[in-house]
Amino acid sequence: MPKTQVITYRRTKAIQPDSFICDISASSLASISSDTPADNAISLYNSVLSSIVDSHAPKKTRRVPVRSQPDWYTALIREAKQQRRQCERLWRKTRLTVHRDMFIEAKRKVNIMIAEAKSSHFHNIISENSGDSKKLFSVVSNLLVISTIVNNSLITGDVPSAFKLAHVTPLIKKPSLDPTVLSNYRPVSNLPFVSKILEKVVSSRLTSYLEHNGLQETHQSAYRKHHSTETALVRIQNDVMVALGGQKACLMVLLDLSAAFDTVDHRQLLIHSVTLVLKVAP
Repeated sequence: MPKTQVITYRRTKAIQPDSFICDISASSLASISSDTPADNAISLYNSVLSSIVDSHAPKKTRRVPVRSQPDWYTALIREAKQQRRQCERLWRKTRLTVHRDMFIEAKRKVNIMIAEAKSSHFHNIISENSGDSKKLFSVVSNLLVISTIVNNSLITGDVPSAFKLAHVTPLIKKPSLDPTVLSNYRPVSNLPFVSKILEKVVSSRLTSYLEHNGLQETHQSAYRKHHSTETALVRIQNDVMVALGGQKACLMVLLDLSAAFDTVDHRQLLIHSVTLVLKVAP
C-alpha cells in the first residue's frame, strides 16, 4: 500500500465574497478604535476573522498519498516548474498573447529539463552497474514490456498493425492557398506513442550502422547530426567560390519532388538495403 498522510484544508473558492464582506462589516471589528490597546486589537482581529473564515470555509481533512520525489528530480527542475506555474497563472489572469507565449516557453523548458535529467540519471546508473545484472534489472523492470515489444519487432521484422494506424489531420500548406483544393493540404499523421519509440530505435541503429561503415552519402545534409540547411549552403558556396577561383564554370541543378517520400519504391529500397549488407527480415 502506498504511504498516505492526512492534510487539513479549506475550500476558499466556495466563499461568497458579498456574504463574507457583510459578516466582516457586522462583526465586532468595528469596535476597534485608536484607544484600543494594540494587544487587544490584534487579539480581537485574529479571533473574529478566524471565526468568520471558519463559518464560510470550515477546515476539512482528507488522506492523500505521499509522493516521494524521484532521484533525477533536482532543485533546478523545481524552480523551473514554479516559474511555469507563475506564467500559467499570469496568462489565465490576463489572457494576453505575450503571456501565453511565456507560458508555452516555460512548459517547453520544463519538459526539456525533465527529459535530460531522466536520460542522464538512468544513463549513469546503467553505466555504473553494467556488471550487476540484479541492479540493472531493478532499473529497467518498468521498461521490460516496451523493450520486449521493440525487440520482437526488430527480430521478426514486423511492425505491429496498431502502429500503422494514425490519426490524420489535414493542414493547409499556406494560408494564401485555396482551402477547397485538396492538394493544397498536407496530411499530418499522429501515430501511437510506443510506435515512436520503435521508430527511434530503428533510426538510431540504422544511422549508427551507416556512419560506422562509411555508407552515408557524403553530401547528404538532411537527417544527419551536425548537418543542416546551413551546412549545405556553406558547402555549395565554397564549391562555387573554389570553381570560380579556378576559372571554371558552375552549373547548379535544383529538383523539387512533390511528395518525394511517397514516390519511393519499397521493393527497390529493400534490394538496396541488401546491397548495404543490411539484414532484411522476410
